[in-house]
Amino acid sequence: MPLSPKSLAGPGYIILNVLRAMNIIGLLAVIAASMVMLVKTVTTSNFFFFDGVSHAVTVIIAMLLVISETKYFRGYIARCWPLLSPSHGFVTLGSAMLILGVDILGNLNKPATSQKHMGLGFWRIVIASGILITILGFLNIIASFVFRDRKAGVTARQVRAKGAVAISSAQSESQYGGKAYSFDAGRSGSGSHGNTPPATYAAATPIESSRRNDKRKSSRFTRFGNILPLHRNNGPPSPTSLYSVSERPERRGMQISAPVNINPNFEHPVRPDIAHHPASRVGQAS
Repeated sequence: MPLSPKSLAGPGYIILNVLRAMNIIGLLAVIAASMVMLVKTVTTSNFFFFDGVSHAVTVIIAMLLVISETKYFRGYIARCWPLLSPSHGFVTLGSAMLILGVDILGNLNKPATSQKHMGLGFWRIVIASGILITILGFLNIIASFVFRDRKAGVTARQVRAKGAVAISSAQSESQYGGKAYSFDAGRSGSGSHGNTPPATYAAATPIESSRRNDKRKSSRFTRFGNILPLHRNNGPPSPTSLYSVSERPERRGMQISAPVNINPNFEHPVRPDIAHHPASRVGQAS
């Protein structure tokens, strides 16, 4: 059985959520390693300011990525950092994690952050966080391409948030030509079921129905109202009448011509002979 995005959405929901927990742990490890290197740089280096600023920037970036992996400040992330929002995958996240990993491991070549000056315990924290965040960066990029559905327009982040429901709702939206039922809208108490497709056409109100019926009646009257001849009273109007002829709109009667293309066999109909009637034959037989 070939693998499809819909079949991978269910396992992908679990795999991507486990990967999210690992992302948060790896980013917290980067924050801890950067703080350790910041303290060690200040105590052992003469040009600690610039190294300290670089470590502080690394901490800020890691904290931003941690926030993007949680449920907090989603509006701010979608507005100011759209590449980290649910409408995009994990390519940006994985690329940023790769850059952080390379930066962390690159600092180990400096004398201030070497094993001799930092100690074995702190040095292991730094190298472990660098290796972990680099591996997680590759995994996020791969997962972004594996669990997405380009045809349905579903990203890996949406699969991580809703699972197979994300692909089903996207397919329903494309099938019925309208906005499909969303999982978040269902929580707000809409009262509809996720498997029920939305109505494509809304029911007409009683006022609209009556207007349509009136239009149909008027069209029928204008279409068939003048077929029959009109009979007008040419006499003087009655004084007791509420409406006089002068007040009514003038209407002209139609002149109906004689039939055309008459069959000559039936031009002059002749009454059949009664003697040939079946009833006469029955009388003769008796």
